Amino acid sequence: MPPSSCVSPPTEDDPAWTIDRSHEIYSNGFFRLRHDECSLANAPGVRADWFVLELPDCVSVVPLTDDGRIVLIEQYRHGVGDWVLECPGGSIDASDPDAAAAARRELFEETGYAASDIIELGASARDPGSQSTRVHTFLARDCRLVGKPSPESFEAIRLRLVTREQLGELINAGANFDAATLASLMRALALAPRAAN
Repeated sequence: MPPSSCVSPPTEDDPAWTIDRSHEIYSNGFFRLRHDECSLANAPGVRADWFVLELPDCVSVVPLTDDGRIVLIEQYRHGVGDWVLECPGGSIDASDPDAAAAARRELFEETGYAASDIIELGASARDPGSQSTRVHTFLARDCRLVGKPSPESFEAIRLRLVTREQLGELINAGANFDAATLASLMRALALAPRAAN
């Protein structure tokens, strides 16, 4: 069954969908694809089929070194067949006690860096039209290289340290960032400027 948070009481100003039937199409232990047959609550004759990909929530970490540089990664992403600039991050595992622990783990695994301080800045939906996943953004301050990265065997990752000025130049030049990274950078560097200093 879909999570209860997917269904909310409709009002005249809130044309929420009512889920009439839901069934699983595919599941592999990591993600689940479901098919929801829906009707518009305030207009039952309006029907639609929604396909929802259920994935674990994930973290996106904006790491700042003690000299103010941002630790990014370049990761080859098979879906787009290209290298993509990203913040370190990944899924919150069942073994992680909380999202902050996942953020620290992913930061070290993908970069070899550790932070003296980590602050959660909020969460946002990754793709609310078709996914259940929320991305939890963390600001990691005073990051230092403390070991060797140990990414998953299937991950191809390169480190990229940039200043804020270089980051702006990359964005303005249309560098290949993923959307969650841009949202996380905006949270960390624009919406929380005091925390980032």
